[in-house]
Amino acid sequence: MIKLFRNIRQNLIMENKTTNYLKYAIGEIILVIIGILIALSINNWNEHRKLKIEEHNSLIDLRSEIVSNIEALTKTIVSHQKSYDVAKKLKDLFNDREAFDNMPDSIFLTNYLQMVNNATFDPKLGILKSLISSGKINTLSNKELLYSISSLEDEITDALEDQVKIDEQMPDYVRSIYVNSGVIIDGKFQGLDIKSRYEKPEFRIMVLMLYNTWRPNGLLEEQELLESFKHILALIDQEIKK
Repeated sequence: MIKLFRNIRQNLIMENKTTNYLKYAIGEIILVIIGILIALSINNWNEHRKLKIEEHNSLIDLRSEIVSNIEALTKTIVSHQKSYDVAKKLKDLFNDREAFDNMPDSIFLTNYLQMVNNATFDPKLGILKSLISSGKINTLSNKELLYSISSLEDEITDALEDQVKIDEQMPDYVRSIYVNSGVIIDGKFQGLDIKSRYEKPEFRIMVLMLYNTWRPNGLLEEQELLESFKHILALIDQEIKK
């Protein structure tokens, strides 16, 4: 093709057809420009295709991580809800001595242990942090997904604040309650009077803290975080299906 163009150009020059030569030259330039544009377009298409494949693979990995976090957080919320429900039950017993006296020790102990169980949610964020640190997060074409993912770590921190408070403060209450429930006769430890903790100020304070502050606040923020995870999952599925 190049040889053909060269021959045509030489013939026009030799025949001294200046006007035709100029037209030809302009046409040749236009063809070269079109060729360059086509090449750039193909290159851009290839690069875009590579980015979409990379984005798709990243979203597949992120989806797996989000699903895992949804499952873990759901279990945590169920456990914290049980803790809250038991705190309410025990709080109500403060005004019903007869019901408390009729409660078997084993039932009271089961309720107590369920109430103080502070299941922890440890989110998996490896894929998310990798996307952020590598800058790949900025290549996401869905801006709503981009913004939701970018703010996820802050949402997790906020949601876990009450969980952290309980981890820090409740062990002191539990330790004091345990020690003060001990039965000592003639200087010898005879065991634990499980239901005696009902009268202990630290027990009642802990129950009220769990019922009034720690659990309700934590459950609200954990539920909001769960909805954020589910929203992100829906956006990811939407992108993967494209």
